[in-house]
Amino acid sequence: MSINKGLLKWRCKRGMRELDYILMPYFDSHIDELNDESLQNLKEILDLPDPDLHYLLVTENIQIPEQFEKIILDIRAQAGKSLK
Repeated sequence: MSINKGLLKWRCKRGMRELDYILMPYFDSHIDELNDESLQNLKEILDLPDPDLHYLLVTENIQIPEQFEKIILDIRAQAGKSLK
């Protein structure tokens, strides 16, 4: 199953501006590096409602679902770089 990267980019643009600032730098820096499994996991992460996604991305010391852990941690790390 092929994941449409253009659609994923569009879905990174959210209703919460804060999520745009977190997700778009990650997408722009990492999308070409992701394998099919990671692209599918990103798609599932982007299926979350904005408040749930925001909580998952900015709240530390929470249990991250195992299949999403690498991407969530990478998104957080990229967001930290983008803010500097």
